[in-house]
Amino acid sequence: MNPCTCHISNLRCKNEQCYLLIVARSVFRTEVVYILSSIMKELKQEDFSARECVMALRRELKRTNNIQCDLFDQTANSIWGS
Repeated sequence: MNPCTCHISNLRCKNEQCYLLIVARSVFRTEVVYILSSIMKELKQEDFSARECVMALRRELKRTNNIQCDLFDQTANSIWGS
């Protein structure tokens, strides 16, 4: 693969490497919606409001540990090493 010279978030880039990131973002969104839907349905049945669910789950996603790593950093570190 040729290294891309554009910014990673450039969603119009035709470079093969960037295309893989674009596809990964799409898959990520789909999978996250699927996971959130099942969790939120359970919470709704337990009489939690939409606002409570969104705030709690968003807080967990944004939470950082003592070395300022969030969920994404922790997962990447476990795969690529730190």
